[in-house]
Amino acid sequence: MRHRMDHRKLNMPADQRMALLKNLTASLFIHEKVKTTEGRARELKRFAEKLITMAKEDTVANRREVRKVLPRPPLDGHKIQKVKYRESDHPERDILEKLFTDIAPRYRDRPGGYTQLVKAPSRRGDSAPMAVVMLAVAEAG
Repeated sequence: MRHRMDHRKLNMPADQRMALLKNLTASLFIHEKVKTTEGRARELKRFAEKLITMAKEDTVANRREVRKVLPRPPLDGHKIQKVKYRESDHPERDILEKLFTDIAPRYRDRPGGYTQLVKAPSRRGDSAPMAVVMLAVAEAG
């Protein structure tokens, strides 16, 4: 029985599952649309909506909590990275700012439902059920 079970395990260990959700959330905030499998999409929706709710109130504490969850951008002076990569603009550097200044204010008066999950055709290779998660259109007015 699955009494009081909170989330899908997605057939992977907890650390890998959290890394997957963090990266999918970052992609959702950057591109405002992500195509993935249905199970991952449903977990992504829960995960991203909590972050958007937190970002609706722009405080230092909320910024720190969201920064803990979102993936960190690559370091500038890291030895392994190529010079070309370090000098280029990286989209992960702007995720936090975009979330607090662009995405969250759109939903200021909305009590929830910031994302939409739309089913897509099955994946060709393994016939896995696919879905598209996108940020919901904010009502004008």
